[in-house]
Amino acid sequence: MLPTKRETPDHPTQLEVIHISSRSVHIRWAMPFNGNSPILRFLVVTENPKDRKLLVPNITDGLFKNSDSNIVTTDISGSQTDTTLRGLKPRTLYNIHVLAENAIGRSTRSKILTVTTDDEVPRTPPLQVRVAPTSSNSLRVSWMPPEEASDGVEALLLVIMLVIKASKNGGQYLFKTLKVTDDFENECLLTNLLSSTEYNIVVQAFNDKGPGPQSDEIVAQTSKFDPPKSPTVKITKSTSNSIQIQWEGSEDVEGYLAYIREENGEWKEATLSPDVLTYNFENLKCGNAYQIYMVPFASGGKGERSQILSVKTDGRGPSAPQKDQFLQVNSTSVTVFLSAWDDGECPILHYFPAI
Repeated sequence: MLPTKRETPDHPTQLEVIHISSRSVHIRWAMPFNGNSPILRFLVVTENPKDRKLLVPNITDGLFKNSDSNIVTTDISGSQTDTTLRGLKPRTLYNIHVLAENAIGRSTRSKILTVTTDDEVPRTPPLQVRVAPTSSNSLRVSWMPPEEASDGVEALLLVIMLVIKASKNGGQYLFKTLKVTDDFENECLLTNLLSSTEYNIVVQAFNDKGPGPQSDEIVAQTSKFDPPKSPTVKITKSTSNSIQIQWEGSEDVEGYLAYIREENGEWKEATLSPDVLTYNFENLKCGNAYQIYMVPFASGGKGERSQILSVKTDGRGPSAPQKDQFLQVNSTSVTVFLSAWDDGECPILHYFPAI
């Protein structure tokens, strides 16, 4: 009788998913033909095709990794036909295949099983929550999204909820829900509040898996009086060294702050009384570009700033005359007529002779 021929095993078949969570996948397969030699082990190969970062090894599963790729291999006993792959990332796609190995060698790989891990609730609360009064009945709340997990996976947020409660006894809880969109700005204006009243505010992120933790509670108070509305400012006159602005007054204003700067320069501030409705910025540079805006103030605080206006003082840089207009040449000298230069309505500060 001829001896039984031994060969490499067939590849595993019927590879399927039993359970998926946010950071693990449980798979199983059918025991293949062993090639007339006991199967010593199965190699489960996990690859994240969109991420070059390596997964965290799970020592209890005998996992090892290739330091030059995003492929992770798990070594499984030859008598076992299932395993749980751990250390995965939430909401991430993986390609998985299995090989069988006996004393003769390895099989070809099984079919590729493509799985996507589940999402998980936000791990941290919204960060850097800030609250500021904007009027006697409104507060502006801003925050940063929950921080990423240690593996760099950002939670997929669907809803931000603000929980508001007046600090006074018997204050009712109010809930404001905001849908997270692509252009979401991580801020909210709370309106219809009581004047001069303290409110306790927390911010919480949700996704389809549930709520994350709440932020620390912030206590903020609405203003006793409404701040004044921003004035409508217009440019009425400009010269080579001054710009005049004008605006309409308001009864609830106790004064104005007028700001001016050269483009990309530092803002300069002037404080004006409420009865002043025009102002002249002086000692400016000729032919220069400036930005201007105003902020009203009253006992209720500073109002919103006006629109920023961009304007140039009159004038331009000097231009050279024709050669025969500013040079007189004889056999021993050259006379230069500097007055022939067009100053562009701006004083010429220096001349730089070149020979």
